[in-house]
Amino acid sequence: MGSLRPILLCAAFALALLTLLGGRPLLEPDEGRYAEIAREMYRGGSWLIPTQNGVPHFQKPPLIYWATASAFAVFGLNEFAARLPSALAAAGTLALTFWMGSLLANRRVGLAAAGILLASAEFFVLARGLTPDMLMTFWITLAVACFVRRSVAQRAGAANTTGWDYAFFAAMGLGFLTKGPMALVVPLAAVAAWKWSERQLPAERRTRGLPWVSGMLLTVVLAMSWFAVVALSDQALFDYFWKYELVQRFGSRTHGRSQPLLFFVPVLVAGSLPWLFLALGALLNWLGLRRAGWRPSPPGALVAGWVLLPLVLLSLSGSKLFTYVLPLFPALALWLAAGGRWADAAATEPKRPLAAFWNLWWRRIGLVCGLAFFASPGLATTAVSFTVKRWQELNLAPWFGLALGAWVLACCAAAWFLTVAGEKSHGDRWRSFEHAGGAVLAVFAVGLWLLVLSQQERINDRLGRQASTKSLALLARTQPDYAEAAVFSWRVRAQGFAFYLDRTIAAAREDSDVVLPPTPELAARLPENLAALDTHIGSRRAYGLTRRAIFAEDFEKRGWKQLGRAGDFVLITNR
Repeated sequence: MGSLRPILLCAAFALALLTLLGGRPLLEPDEGRYAEIAREMYRGGSWLIPTQNGVPHFQKPPLIYWATASAFAVFGLNEFAARLPSALAAAGTLALTFWMGSLLANRRVGLAAAGILLASAEFFVLARGLTPDMLMTFWITLAVACFVRRSVAQRAGAANTTGWDYAFFAAMGLGFLTKGPMALVVPLAAVAAWKWSERQLPAERRTRGLPWVSGMLLTVVLAMSWFAVVALSDQALFDYFWKYELVQRFGSRTHGRSQPLLFFVPVLVAGSLPWLFLALGALLNWLGLRRAGWRPSPPGALVAGWVLLPLVLLSLSGSKLFTYVLPLFPALALWLAAGGRWADAAATEPKRPLAAFWNLWWRRIGLVCGLAFFASPGLATTAVSFTVKRWQELNLAPWFGLALGAWVLACCAAAWFLTVAGEKSHGDRWRSFEHAGGAVLAVFAVGLWLLVLSQQERINDRLGRQASTKSLALLARTQPDYAEAAVFSWRVRAQGFAFYLDRTIAAAREDSDVVLPPTPELAARLPENLAALDTHIGSRRAYGLTRRAIFAEDFEKRGWKQLGRAGDFVLITNR
């Protein structure tokens, strides 16, 4: 059984990552946009300059498009292929988290960290979504893992760690080529914290310095390769990359993503479910150890630097999205798996009775609260689904409430069974509960997230501007005169419509992210007003995608009809 355990664990992790990866329609605006750019690349577009609906697209480096287009080439144009790069990047991040936990502490901590990370709500959801964030998180985690490996090897007496040194710098460069500067900020903050913590150690226990000059040269070459090649073709692109995409994204509200200073606090709280209560317990325990005179070891400082400085910089930025903190979750998982401390840290146990009690019981209390937090609403939801008629208005599957209740009961029964079985083997019930409760809570959370995701298509109309436009694209394609019709989108950012149509379409100029002056042919497909749109359509039958309010404002009074609706989007026609 011991030899089968790693295989079974890998199979369980793969099943969790791949279940429901396809079959769910792509959501707007992000998944639709990235899928459409990769589709155009796969269909014969330029692999150097990505295009969105035929318009050169410079907003993001191309690594995520290359990965997605390659998946399309292997698996075809479908949702599974579109999301596969994120799932594979998540699998790599989990493996690296396990590896780091094993290097810094032991295999149990590594496995716990990987399980905690997999079950965390934000990580699990983004592992099955098409955005560049998970791929960048993989490169960031790889960079930190390479630094950890070389540091552990040097502590063990290794004379040469050059390969790991340059792998650290190469990973940062590839991360920048995926989504920009955070791929440098996070690893460098983690390394700086490790080095700062080493000052308390004897000289013989400190690690050697990194080859900063040659290493950063490698990072810059990889990071800036695409930007340099593209910018050399036009001076306007250099100004665009430097001013608009870097300086203004961080220091202004130009991109329309401004949020309150503490925006990421609730994001981290929600994203850390179901581990919130364990995290609070670990934080209180860490504060108690600090009062007892404990100082973090280099691994503990590395984890702190990985989270705190990037979090401050992100909070000060003028552009904020909940996905920006995804690279911090592997560090939080490692910190939580180790209980806020590391095996090689010389900690002085608290001597006050309350502090000593908390040091022993915080994990147990956190697990009980976590299980109760999900079990109670789960059973209540099941009861409501059988007794309240308004439940039907949510349009969830009829079996959803029953499945949720059964899953809650099954996980609670599993926690009890594993606790009793563990108690018989080593005689400590609560210690057995710590091991069983954590595993069961992780499995329960993964099952819960999958149950919720399984209802995505049924609640699509409630998602507003994030709804999928797949149904509208399929409706347009079934129209008898679709092949000769003019097709367009108007004042919406929903590129998934073009992806599911598998063609480029006309689109309003203001929604097309035009950076360079378009060619005359392209400009004809980018009308600036309704008069220009009418000119483009001419006497042809037309099908268009727009929002409900815009349809009422610009089209309904001119005799256009509504054919279908998905969320806030409508499919309209002129006949």
